[in-house]
Amino acid sequence: MNSKLNKFAQWLFVVIFVGSLVASPSLQTHAGEAQHTFEFGVSFPKGAKPDAFSGRVLIFLSKYNREPRFSDDWINRMALIGADFLHVQPGQCMFISHSNAVSYPVPPSEMECGQYFVQAVIDLGLSALPPGRSPGNLYSDSIAVRFGQGGDPVKLVCTHRIDLQIKESAWSKLVRMESPRLSKFHGKPVFIQGKVQLPEAWQKEPERRFPLVLFVPGSGFSLEDTSRQTGPVKLFPEEPSVLLWLEAFGADAHGEFANSRNNGPWGEALVQEFIPEIERRFRCFGHREARLIRGHSAGGGAALRLVLNYPSFFGYAWASAPSPMDYRAVHGVNIYEPGANLFSDSEGGLRPLVQIFGSRPVSYFKEMSERDEILGRGGFSLFESICSKRGVDGRPEQLWDRKTGKVNPRVAADWRDYDNGYQLIHRWHELKDELSGRLRITVGESDEMGLAGPVALVQKDLEAIGAEVLIEIVPGGHFPGVPPASPKTDPPGMFDRFRQWRDHK
Repeated sequence: MNSKLNKFAQWLFVVIFVGSLVASPSLQTHAGEAQHTFEFGVSFPKGAKPDAFSGRVLIFLSKYNREPRFSDDWINRMALIGADFLHVQPGQCMFISHSNAVSYPVPPSEMECGQYFVQAVIDLGLSALPPGRSPGNLYSDSIAVRFGQGGDPVKLVCTHRIDLQIKESAWSKLVRMESPRLSKFHGKPVFIQGKVQLPEAWQKEPERRFPLVLFVPGSGFSLEDTSRQTGPVKLFPEEPSVLLWLEAFGADAHGEFANSRNNGPWGEALVQEFIPEIERRFRCFGHREARLIRGHSAGGGAALRLVLNYPSFFGYAWASAPSPMDYRAVHGVNIYEPGANLFSDSEGGLRPLVQIFGSRPVSYFKEMSERDEILGRGGFSLFESICSKRGVDGRPEQLWDRKTGKVNPRVAADWRDYDNGYQLIHRWHELKDELSGRLRITVGESDEMGLAGPVALVQKDLEAIGAEVLIEIVPGGHFPGVPPASPKTDPPGMFDRFRQWRDHK
């Protein structure tokens, strides 16, 4: 992305946020308009789910988003209410109120009166995608409701089922296969899936073989997002390649293809099961030099994790804006330091989560933590499912106290095994023969998620030991432009080593 596009992206980021503030409907009550209290009755018909339901019901409320179930992101601070139920039959009403609900930002009885768009979601727990977009979940129509100090509960009927439409074409194929390793770990069938996009030459030259480029997107991505691509892939015009978009979900959220104590052996399943099948089906070379990986954000973290765990399997890896690359700088916190706190700094100020232009806070870590507890997954808690040991309750051990933000030093010590920066620095002596000149890391110096700080720490330590890793800290935010690393030296291309191998094999 060039500098003009990057400035546009930052401008758009601000417009979306500010627009959310000014687009709110009036909070004044109109004469004769019915009012409701912040209590809800949610049900589902037998046609939507024929058997009983046990789990969490979520109420999404937004003053401006007409489809509030989509508002569960790191920036928007929407009101959210949830409650748990057991063995509820079709047609039976589930009542949610102050007495049985968990909520954000305040208890239901203390929420600001006024007009909201309201929507219910019944979370069946079938996917690690956010509940409002998780396949199989039931949801209600969105309705406009005016809340006052009294009135009747809001009745919502979840008649719709979320059904992702992953469209295929002659150039775009969905591949889904059960993983024996993951199924054994979880004791039930677990599938890996990805979307393969083919270059024009794949059909025109049926005897030709191609390099495979794996693309690992960030959190919140769904393969449904690839459905707009209907023609041949042109992402890498310099070298026609088979492109594999990966859906990287563990048990709770984006799993970064780690071999996790909670999510299971996702890295092993990808490398030893899924990729060989893709290469067999789509005429790929099946060789290290013809196997490249590109990842962004949480996908950037996945790209690093994969090359660290399987350094001889991939020929080249490029990670941009990688999820906190070094846990000495998680949104400004060194989690290994005594007394570390993810909610507040040493002066008691809230720690920013998202900062416009890298300096203007619009969201805080404490807010995200509170919302994640209601959603049940996502946000930064996804790293607990990746890095933590499994607790006695069967859930990942928590890194931070959900009320105070204090970091548990024993859990933090366990995270070193999954700390990409720590592993790259301290294992470089054993990795250098495999990874020298094969790893590129790019981050915007004003990254809104605070991801430049961890990369800078790693860069300094790698330079001190003479590691041959290309690290670029460039102007821009979370989607930075990528100029040359220095005025004198252009960065190596992703396909340079592949071409050398192909031309001399």
